[in-house]
Amino acid sequence: MRTNWEVIKHFKKEEFAPEEVPAQQSDWDMHHSLVRKLDHIRAEAARLTDDPVRIIIRRNGGFALEGHSANSLHGGYQWNAVTKASEPYIGRAADFTIEEKIDGEWTPWSWLKQAVFVRGYIGPECGMGIYPWWHRPGIHLDYRLDVPDRTPAVWVRDPGDTYHALPFDQFYELVDFVSQVEASMVETVLSEKDSDD
Repeated sequence: MRTNWEVIKHFKKEEFAPEEVPAQQSDWDMHHSLVRKLDHIRAEAARLTDDPVRIIIRRNGGFALEGHSANSLHGGYQWNAVTKASEPYIGRAADFTIEEKIDGEWTPWSWLKQAVFVRGYIGPECGMGIYPWWHRPGIHLDYRLDVPDRTPAVWVRDPGDTYHALPFDQFYELVDFVSQVEASMVETVLSEKDSDD
């Protein structure tokens, strides 16, 4: 389902634009339900603080034909229940960072604040990835309702580029895992510093 951009308050289609779209694939769009969720998340984030808040769609993080896994929903997928076939060019995934303007500087929310906040506004119709080790920590959100072979899931990509996935309802177990990895990394750095002294 294409996005009705007239009802979207906080985003423009161009923010999701692919870096390169061949002429035969210029008729791309984002799934309306995904963009509505992001729009709602953005509005609710602004209600939490007196500081300005924005959601930045990462480079190549909206509709994209390359740069993601082979089964990514960034490249577009629309299941047509009537024809029982895939209709391409409707992106169902976005990679983003929630930022707040503090003392004149745009500052990303911590990975934990972003993850817990976003999780509060989505349900099992979505998949959610947590990316604490991006240059600016962020979230992957995809809309998987009616996509065959997609179950609700949450995942993280660790610093070694290994993915760890759990069922959607085990979100807080995943958060615990990420916190443990982060703590282990800090311990390693501190022990290396101590051995250097």
